[in-house]
Amino acid sequence: MQVHQFPGRIVSEGACDFLYFGGTSYLGLSQHPEFLSILTQNLQRWGTSYGSSRNANVQLAVYEAAEQTLTRWIGSEAAVTVSSGTLAGWLALKIYEKKYAFCHIRGTHPAVVQRNSREITETEWCDLPSQKTIVTADSYLSNRTVPTNFESLSNMANAKLIVDDSHGLGFTGKEGSGIYKSLAAISNHQKTLVASLGKAMGLPGGIICGSKKLIEKLKNSEGFISASGMLPAYLQTFLDAQNLYFLQRQKLQERLDYFVSEMGEALSFYNFSGNYPVIYSDKEELANFLYQKKIMIVNFDYPSPGKKLNRIVLSAHHNAEDVRKLAAALKEFLKF
Repeated sequence: MQVHQFPGRIVSEGACDFLYFGGTSYLGLSQHPEFLSILTQNLQRWGTSYGSSRNANVQLAVYEAAEQTLTRWIGSEAAVTVSSGTLAGWLALKIYEKKYAFCHIRGTHPAVVQRNSREITETEWCDLPSQKTIVTADSYLSNRTVPTNFESLSNMANAKLIVDDSHGLGFTGKEGSGIYKSLAAISNHQKTLVASLGKAMGLPGGIICGSKKLIEKLKNSEGFISASGMLPAYLQTFLDAQNLYFLQRQKLQERLDYFVSEMGEALSFYNFSGNYPVIYSDKEELANFLYQKKIMIVNFDYPSPGKKLNRIVLSAHHNAEDVRKLAAALKEFLKF
């Protein structure tokens, strides 16, 4: 299905409108009027693009200001932004690939899966060699609605951890700061976080967080020096929209609470966690059933974990009536 405008609450197919519960704009910012107004002002200031190396002799102050704010918010020693979440993952892997062996949990996003990485289960972490090992995983693995449990890594002294928090940063964790602060309980590990900012945050770009030493090394790597940075207008928008982020997180939680109350006992038949805005079902016929009810969800073959997704996304841009209709249809499906 092709559409000719951004798929927000509504997506149109011909003359027919569908409620759309898909995408990754968890905070509903991609079409939010106030967010767009802030961005428009910042495009006037910073322009539509800046195709220059971050290490050039003329440097834009917005990068340092935004990265310092991101560092404090996420809770790392340092942070650096790049033009995409995939590039963030690639740079983080590249810095280690000549000296370390890699392993990853099944379902981890390809952006943080090194080409020779060994696929493992979470129970196999304890059997890995403790040194010269990089463990990579998503904070929220595909088809899961609870965060990955990294506690078993505590027994792997000196192992390094790279976590992709693309689907958590912005609305999970304290003040939406994601998973990094909770990783502090894993002692004796160097922890690196990468994430796309193009999901909950509404910003086309990526971020890498970790130790000051790591971030400085990344800033001096060929891959970083030879690439253009993230668009400065969007980083200025991140700085200017802090109150809006707070309000949208509140709104999203209200929608989740209402969905729980509407679903009642029927909720147990779906894969859902009360504070994560995604619902999964392994019933392939669900997507077509909802389509007949004028509700469209995410339904396509996804490379990780390698099967068709039935992914329903609640967003802060949905209103209470949208949520009520979704809950009613999901309950009706159980009787179908």
